[in-house]
Amino acid sequence: MCAPPLLVSLPLTRGRFIEDRQAFDRGERPSPVPPDDPDGIALDDPFDLIARPNPEAVRDRLRHRDLELTGDLGHVLTLARATALIKHGILRHLSPGGVGSRDHDVQRLMLTDSLATELLEALDRNRLMETISGRDSSFDSAAAYEVSAEIFRRRRARGERPAGRKIGFTNRLIWDEYRVSSPMWGYVYDRTVTWLDEPVARLAVGHLCQPRIEPEVVLHFASAPGSATDEVELLSTIDWIAHGFEIVQTHFLDWKFTLADTIADFGLHGALVVGPPCPVSPGDHVVSRLRAFAISLARDGVVQAHGAGANVLDSPLMAALHLLRVLREQRLFEPVQAGEIVTTGTLTPALPIRAGETWTTNLSGIDLPGLSLRVE
Repeated sequence: MCAPPLLVSLPLTRGRFIEDRQAFDRGERPSPVPPDDPDGIALDDPFDLIARPNPEAVRDRLRHRDLELTGDLGHVLTLARATALIKHGILRHLSPGGVGSRDHDVQRLMLTDSLATELLEALDRNRLMETISGRDSSFDSAAAYEVSAEIFRRRRARGERPAGRKIGFTNRLIWDEYRVSSPMWGYVYDRTVTWLDEPVARLAVGHLCQPRIEPEVVLHFASAPGSATDEVELLSTIDWIAHGFEIVQTHFLDWKFTLADTIADFGLHGALVVGPPCPVSPGDHVVSRLRAFAISLARDGVVQAHGAGANVLDSPLMAALHLLRVLREQRLFEPVQAGEIVTTGTLTPALPIRAGETWTTNLSGIDLPGLSLRVE
């Protein structure tokens, strides 16, 4: 009975594993894993790559659920499957310094898997949890985005469709309050977005944990922004903008966390109310107006906060350009695509909300209507 082939991966954060062809060239085959194996590693291989690899069958790039095949026999594996393969010695992780410890790889994969489970349970049951950084001081933004990617995969698997992205902490004026020093981002979904034809809405927030309200500018991309590097180039890919409210939440008590915690915690996203869309074109002076406009936020008719377009990394367009730069460095995630929205961060401080309140905004210096939101 011959030994299984060595499967060597690129850095784990890229989520891609490449099989070593050498064992196949020698005609070796790994021993099939019994179907009753508790890890089920023999049950999640629709193309039978592990038991009977066939390079000709996977020459062209294909996609099958969570399995991605390429001409070099590379494929993306689910966390559960990758963990099982490592445990059985079929898969090894190659770090920049060489082949990593099997135990270390298993622990890292299992941590990501368990954190995704814990966070989704907190989301679904509207309950608090201990910060991840409080349990593991080494938990950083890179690890948090791995958790975010696994959560994204699971939410899609349960029927949620991504509608776009949210960028958090683009307002430098709130960094000290939350003890952060850079932005982060997360996904928004069809089930979390409310689209308005009129600038008046009602929104139930009882399912959200410690909700706060953030007035924002939402961008809609008619075409993929690709490698846009300045505001004018970016605006050419946008067909409309809107004023919106993002309702943020956190599953960590009293909004105490690290930046990495917030990334894993769904990017703090709870809900997004998108106001009536306003078409834009490069000749509308949108670039300058998005930098210069002002906004006030009121609760039950009493102004609670003021803000400006310049608060979010100097402009909502600059905030979106920041996201594009970040995504170019993150191989776990797809770039922004045509049809996506990007909500660009709070223009004022984020304020706590509760049922029975009515929140309104007034904007000046830009042709966007203010919004009225009744919280239920």
